Amino acid sequence: MTFTTTSGVGVEIIDRRLKRPPGALNEVLLEDTCTGCGDCMDVCPSGIILLDRNRFPLLLSSSLCSGCGLCAEVCTPDAIILTDATRAALMRLLEAERKAT
Repeated sequence: MTFTTTSGVGVEIIDRRLKRPPGALNEVLLEDTCTGCGDCMDVCPSGIILLDRNRFPLLLSSSLCSGCGLCAEVCTPDAIILTDATRAALMRLLEAERKAT
């Protein structure tokens, strides 16, 4: 399996248990919706979203995903949508940023 990293370098991943980001549409809808733009990959603070050979998002490590919701926030075609959990995490993140400024 080959994935594209944020640097554009292909990486071979053998683990077939990789999951989609929280809030990603099911495989059929994802195929019809995802444009493969990579914005979700670029915004991930943990750097754990990669694009599969079809340019659909996958998590390199689901245990490292904080569920922050940033990937859903930047997904303009709504291939990844905010869930209740990611919406709450995103609100906490935005509140922390607001307090820091």
